[in-house]
Amino acid sequence: MHLRNTLSLKVAFFLIASFLIIFLVIPVFSVFYTAFIDPYTGNFTIVNFLDFFKNRLFIESFFNSFYVAIMSVLLASAFALDLATLPSRKVFAKLPTTLIIEPIMLSVLGR
Repeated sequence: MHLRNTLSLKVAFFLIASFLIIFLVIPVFSVFYTAFIDPYTGNFTIVNFLDFFKNRLFIESFFNSFYVAIMSVLLASAFALDLATLPSRKVFAKLPTTLIIEPIMLSVLGR
């Protein structure tokens, strides 16, 4: 029985590691590789970054992305805090209360 658990853990680890490598590590590496390679010569360059920071539209988009990320974290934290502090014993009992309280909380946070 111990051997069976060890084998299933190894298979689960292999599947999770393969999934992360295929869908996380390889795409991130590809983005970094593409960012530092000149598409015409194939040589290492930082010209892509210099061009990026010369364009006002790109800079504005860059800071808008940070704004969206920060607001997403704050809103998700507000939802999580609300769900964590609601006094009830069952998860499904929290849902009706949450549907009533969340719009009020979001309207207060949005002002």
